[in-house]
Amino acid sequence: MRARVVMRAFLVTLLAAYATAYVPAAMGEAEQPASGVAADDGSGAVLRQDPPPEGRRVERLAGTDRVGTAVAVARATYARATVALLASADGYADALVAAPYAADLGAPLLLTPRDRLPEAVADVLADLGVRRVTLLGGPAAISEEVADTLRRTYRVGRVAGADRYGTAARVALLVPASDEVFLATGAGFADGLAVGPLAAAAGAPILLTLPDRLPEVTAQRLAERGPRRVTLVGGSGAIAPEVESSLRADGWQVRRLSGASRHATSVAVADAAIAEGASPAEVWLADGERFPDALAAGPAVAARGGVLLLVDGRRLGAATPVGDWLRARKEALRRIVVLGGPGVMAPDAAAQIEAILAGRQLPRGGRGLLPEHRLVALYGHSSTPALGSMGEQPPEQAADRAVAAAQPYEQGGKPVLPTFEFIATVATAGPGTSGLYRAPTDPAVIQRSLDAIRRVRGYLVLDIQPGRSDFLTESKRYEHFLAQPDVGLALDPEWRMAPDQRPGEAVGSVHASEINAVSAWLADLVARHALPEKLLLLHQFQDRMIRERHMLEPREGLAITVQMDGFGSRSQKLATYARTRTGPPLHNGFKLFYDEDVNLYQPHEVLALDPVPDFVSYQ
Repeated sequence: MRARVVMRAFLVTLLAAYATAYVPAAMGEAEQPASGVAADDGSGAVLRQDPPPEGRRVERLAGTDRVGTAVAVARATYARATVALLASADGYADALVAAPYAADLGAPLLLTPRDRLPEAVADVLADLGVRRVTLLGGPAAISEEVADTLRRTYRVGRVAGADRYGTAARVALLVPASDEVFLATGAGFADGLAVGPLAAAAGAPILLTLPDRLPEVTAQRLAERGPRRVTLVGGSGAIAPEVESSLRADGWQVRRLSGASRHATSVAVADAAIAEGASPAEVWLADGERFPDALAAGPAVAARGGVLLLVDGRRLGAATPVGDWLRARKEALRRIVVLGGPGVMAPDAAAQIEAILAGRQLPRGGRGLLPEHRLVALYGHSSTPALGSMGEQPPEQAADRAVAAAQPYEQGGKPVLPTFEFIATVATAGPGTSGLYRAPTDPAVIQRSLDAIRRVRGYLVLDIQPGRSDFLTESKRYEHFLAQPDVGLALDPEWRMAPDQRPGEAVGSVHASEINAVSAWLADLVARHALPEKLLLLHQFQDRMIRERHMLEPREGLAITVQMDGFGSRSQKLATYARTRTGPPLHNGFKLFYDEDVNLYQPHEVLALDPVPDFVSYQ
């Protein structure tokens, strides 16, 4: 595949002279030579030939916005280009289908707002020696004012259909005949973005479809091209089985590249690209939720002979299939390119990537804890049943019990982690030698429970009841445990006493600022030790238990979860849950009491709650 791309760089003069300059008007192209423009001198496109890095290198290609990032991609990929394609910066459809056409011309793909040509775009066109510019989409996408501006210097054409499906069909006419066509949904960007480099390298067009049916213009173009195979990109939610069935009924050979998520689909596409000759040594990473900064990547990735993967731009390790893919190929990786600035891809993306490659994972794989998993816990202390269900049997038997409790929650394909919520610092009725009304647990006792839950590939949460101490002081006591990938932290404000309060005589409380101090320390611990996402659980059953809760700060690397901790009748628990529940970026938990709850909720009923809790514990 790389040889094919390099060969195109030498043959691009012919393609530029005929495919772009003289496209029939019936296809939507209207070329007008600009006065004073010299004839094509035959130089064509020249790719930048950067030496391969020694070892592994993580780079970022970014501008101040999506337009600037496309410019950065063009400058990093091309030293010279005769032709450039220009797509709307305000939508995604036209740019997605352009990758094979751009690769065929050896042309960079740039972006522009509808009504004006940015200075950065004008500069890169001049610097690359561009002579012809083809606009993708009609005047609603890129105005005639922009076209007129370009005509002062360049020959300008336009490829457009009545809508995104029509534009894709017209672009497909400009790609040389191939034995394959890629079909992606026009209702979303992720799958079309992921397949761009593969389609570009294969020289195969990308057509767009509605999720539940093939648009007439797409069906017509498919019939005209007559490929040997139609490849659907995305799962049944993106392209319904009915579309696949209708294609097979019409006699097409059909395959589907898909995964359980957009991230997993991008992995399937990357594997297909490698099977076609792409190299895993160069991997480009784009945000799978926000498309703009990656739109120009398709032809550039193909030109470099690499692959493109979609990640969560904030938490790169949360895309478990991508993390697994990178780790499996880490010895081959030489260059990893992060697409987009820190507003799109995390400022510490390089550190996150190295953490992913380091391989510290959650007990059952992956680095994203919530909402990728659900945790089901036994609560208490191993020394006594008086503090909860954990202490009703030795830790080894408690671990088996946690597995049994978790099993009914394994629904909807979400992995469930059996969990211990272990009260590491216990609030006490007496002041003790410290006068702080709390008793820390011997680390050896905690280690036994950690060993037991690890045997079943579960998770340990250390619960803090600080008495008259504070949460940060008590949390730091357990840094040795919290620096491990399968140990989280819980803060229980009920037992956070004021200087004049005693545990059991009053319900304690904490200000959000104290929780924020703990979360900042814990997030730093996660970053320093390259840990997967870690749970920070906050107990609550009264509003006043977490004062100024709206001031809680989300943290990279932490799954902060508010757990409803009240017991009683079902109506009481529902009312408490309604008061304490939260929304993204925080998560929800729900606590069940074997003895105190009236008519204990069953697992299927817990899973029917709105919102469905990500953390469930039994006391």
